[in-house]
Amino acid sequence: MLEVTFNRIEDKNSINIELLQELNSILDYAEQNPYNKMIALKGNSKFFCTGMDFSEYIKLMNHTTSKVNQPELYMQTIKRLSTISRLIVSQVEGQITVGEMSIIAASDYVIGTHNVRFSLSEALWGLLPAMILPYLVRRVGYQKAYAMTVTTQAIDAYKNHVIDYLSDNTAQVLQRFWLRARLVRIPFIGQMKAYFRSL
Repeated sequence: MLEVTFNRIEDKNSINIELLQELNSILDYAEQNPYNKMIALKGNSKFFCTGMDFSEYIKLMNHTTSKVNQPELYMQTIKRLSTISRLIVSQVEGQITVGEMSIIAASDYVIGTHNVRFSLSEALWGLLPAMILPYLVRRVGYQKAYAMTVTTQAIDAYKNHVIDYLSDNTAQVLQRFWLRARLVRIPFIGQMKAYFRSL
C-alpha cells in the first residue's frame, strides 16, 4: 500500500499543477509495481483538499505561453484515479471540507470522521460543477448530487453516502481494509472498475 499525504498547508491543500504532476508520478510508480495494489490519500491538516488552486489558474490564464493546461490535467488525473487498476482510498478528517469533492468522488472507498461536512458552492457564483458531477452522481446518486448543486448547503458526508465508513480512527480502519484488499488481484481491480463503468 502506498500512503500519500497532501502537503500544502498554507494553501489548504488546494490542487496546483505541481501536486497533480506528483500525484500522477505516484500513479505511474504504482502501475509499474505489482505489489502496489492500493493507494491511500489524506491531507496533512484539517483540510483533505480544497479544490483547484484558482490563483494559479488565473496566473496561467494571463500567461498564454504556459505549456500545461491546469483544468485539463486536473480532469485527466481525476479520471485516472477512477479508472486505474489500483484501489484508491481517501482518508478524510477535519471539521469541514467545503466545495472540493472530485478526488473523494473518484475514490473507490472513503473513510471519514464524524464531523466531516461537504458542500458544492459553485452555484453561488453562477457556475456549474460540471467536472465533478459525473463522479459525484456515481458516488451519491442523481438526486443527492442535484440537491447538493442547487442548495449549495453543507451536508453530512456519511448520511449522504459521500463517506463509506465512519470512524474517528481512520488509520485503524484503513489497516483493516488493507488486510482484505491486499488479497485482491490487480487484474480483477481493473476488470471490476471497467464493469461498473459499463453499467
